[in-house]
Amino acid sequence: MAAAQPVKEYANLVLQLSNAVLAAISDPSVDLAAARATLKQRLFAAMPDAEYETMSLAAERALQEAVRENWSITQLDTALEAKYGVAEWQRQLFLRVWKKQQSKVRDTLSATVAFNSRLGSLDWRIDTKSKSKTAEELSELTAIVELAIAQPKRPKADAESGDVKHDVVRFELDREQLEQTLIQIRAIREVITAQTRAVPIKPEAAAAAAAAAAERATAAVFLLLCG
Repeated sequence: MAAAQPVKEYANLVLQLSNAVLAAISDPSVDLAAARATLKQRLFAAMPDAEYETMSLAAERALQEAVRENWSITQLDTALEAKYGVAEWQRQLFLRVWKKQQSKVRDTLSATVAFNSRLGSLDWRIDTKSKSKTAEELSELTAIVELAIAQPKRPKADAESGDVKHDVVRFELDREQLEQTLIQIRAIREVITAQTRAVPIKPEAAAAAAAAAAERATAAVFLLLCG
């Protein structure tokens, strides 16, 4: 990589533009052109306007397409070279930033399809349930489960405060109920996974990951209950 290239500045440009592109998904009023103009003054003040416009617009459009299509690193690398004409040293930085942004991309895409309440978090503990005062009958285990249900964001209403509203649901499961719950979660995951493979549009992948995480948590509780 050439030492004279503005490595730090370009990496920062891609990072800030990716944040702006993701913000624009949730809030269409985000002005990407204004964001690029601000970054020009902060990072590339000495670069000719036409050169910066070409470079930054290519980065913005590549990011928009990468987010929309949920590109892998390989797909993005190919497009940066073949479609957007990004130089090799820039591609390496671009891919590094994109890799770091994957979690944020998934969260943003997932939020865009969350029309209803969604699972915010899942916590659990195992208790011993007493059926009588005799020590021999103190061996029945039960799971106490707590679900934080995140409410969908209302446009502008909660956005200014940045708060995510949660309802908390607590309930108890015995071993048989937990086994049935695990079966149902596995069925949900299988359907989501099948749909995602058949039609690779892409927020479904985040839903499949959430189902898999719920299955792992439920399986952990089940193993403890089974002793």
